[in-house]
Amino acid sequence: MAKYTPARYLLLGMSVLVLLACSAPAAAPPPATAPAPTPAERPAAPAPEPARIEFGMVVPVAHYWAYWVAQDQGLFREQQLTVETTVTETPSRAIQALVGGSLDISGGGPDSVALANNQGADVVIVAGQNNRVAYALLVHPSVQTYADLRGKQFAVSDLQDGSTVLLRRLLAANGLRPEEYDLLPVGGTSARLGAIQNGAVIGAMIGQPQEFRAVDSGLKRLGYSTSVVPNYTFEVLSVRREWARANEDRLVRFLRAYTQACRWLYDPAHRADAIRILATNTRTDENDAARTYALYIEELKAIPQNGEVSLPGVAAVLDSLVEVGVLTPPAPPPERLVDESYLRKAQGQ
Repeated sequence: MAKYTPARYLLLGMSVLVLLACSAPAAAPPPATAPAPTPAERPAAPAPEPARIEFGMVVPVAHYWAYWVAQDQGLFREQQLTVETTVTETPSRAIQALVGGSLDISGGGPDSVALANNQGADVVIVAGQNNRVAYALLVHPSVQTYADLRGKQFAVSDLQDGSTVLLRRLLAANGLRPEEYDLLPVGGTSARLGAIQNGAVIGAMIGQPQEFRAVDSGLKRLGYSTSVVPNYTFEVLSVRREWARANEDRLVRFLRAYTQACRWLYDPAHRADAIRILATNTRTDENDAARTYALYIEELKAIPQNGEVSLPGVAAVLDSLVEVGVLTPPAPPPERLVDESYLRKAQGQ
């Protein structure tokens, strides 16, 4: 009988393994990878649920141009949103309605947001609307220089409105002290224009496109706010933080449509339609709307091109509020009032 050493046992075991391997069935080939579906074969993303948003507008002026584009071009409708507009006439009413919950999103000034938060509200800016305002100081045609304005009265929206701050800055830069004139709160653009035309006041700050028609009808343009504050964020989109957290999807869809409208507005191919939209919504003629397009879109780029907030412009607002004694120094950093996270989500960032 043959004697097996450890080495021979090892050789025997290896031989068995080789035989087993040779007799085992061949391994099955890996399954073929299925081709990726084409875009047409992919299931469509579910449509968002229809939703409603209550939007606040102070007065119908060019600051709301991108908002009107989104309405006119069906961009809100594409996001399954029904957006209802309420005109509040004054910024203070707009912020009160926002804080009270009757508005979901409001167009208004950073100054209103700062003052509301200073009084305990929790309101935040989520997008820009007019990053470089160019208010015109219109006066009675008898006025020749700023010196003629001493002892006179001006119509304002309200005493703490951003346009009132700009009026004070413009008058101060031209030698008038606050005690040398009076302010009469009357409300929105049409009320301020009417107050000049009927002789109740000597002048007022007027936005576009109404400014151009008023000058054509005989009022005098004494100066622009941009001569003293070149970068002043006059209008923003604001929400209550609590509402934004509870309605993030609705807010992001709104801002997606709004951003698309901003981009649409700056496409030269849309110039004629943009002028039509402004003329229709401000009830002015297309010549005035065309002059506003040249000022707002081509020269100042006042409307944000992607819905962005101008932090330097917000800082200028806060500094002005401190300067006129509405806020105690130091001015809060603009970042404290701004949350662009929803805007970035709307842009796919």
